Amino acid sequence: AFHRHMAKVRSLQLSYYTTSTSHIDNPKKASCKLESATGRLLQLPVYPTTSCQLPGRSNVFEITDPVYTNMFESILYKPQPWCFGHVVVEEEENESSASS
Repeated sequence: AFHRHMAKVRSLQLSYYTTSTSHIDNPKKASCKLESATGRLLQLPVYPTTSCQLPGRSNVFEITDPVYTNMFESILYKPQPWCFGHVVVEEEENESSASS
């Protein structure tokens, strides 16, 4: 029963994140684009947290906010490279943006 349920969940996720009719601009494109002339990353999704992460480290985030869950699902269903920005915000800033 559990495996059937999870197969239905995965099927629903695939239909949402891989169709061009979803709210994602284009699910076939990579999650961000490098502008070679300036070196800027365009359309970079940003994830705000209250902790600093060091380059080259692997960490596990528990993401419960639906906006960011959707953001990461959207990234992971696109071709690699999977890119996102990590921004450190003050504790009260993070809480106030979550409530608005």
